[in-house]
Amino acid sequence: MPKVVFPAALSRKLYTRAKKAFPVEEYAILVGKRTRNDFRVDFLYFPVDRLNGSTPDYVKTDVNWFETAQEMANTLNLEVLGDIHSHCYIVEEDGTAGTDPSEADWEWAESMKQVSGGKYKLLGIVRVLKKKGKMSCRTRFWPAVDLPVIVK
Repeated sequence: MPKVVFPAALSRKLYTRAKKAFPVEEYAILVGKRTRNDFRVDFLYFPVDRLNGSTPDYVKTDVNWFETAQEMANTLNLEVLGDIHSHCYIVEEDGTAGTDPSEADWEWAESMKQVSGGKYKLLGIVRVLKKKGKMSCRTRFWPAVDLPVIVK
């Protein structure tokens, strides 16, 4: 199974922006290379207007952002791999706040696979957790896959 190589410097950059945007969800497009064994993220494209209309539960995305990201990727000899956004949580007590995609996230990934002709491969989630005044982040990547569904 392929792995995702996400450099620490990019992770720190994303975490800094996600904490600053909190409690609104942060968003970036993943630009890099797909090799036989992995996805290598080399660059994060943060659309200028990405926080406009976004909320603590929703990123108002624009498919046109991917056109700009693809143009940037082409100049760098890279490709658009997918996108990543944060999920924001405030926890007063011990509890769970995961890095799993919501149903809307899966629907977005499926629509982006269709729009991109199957080039959209990764969906990333950054959990931003605020607990007792401190914030922490954790990232997980998910493959944008179609799971077989059989209805009987």
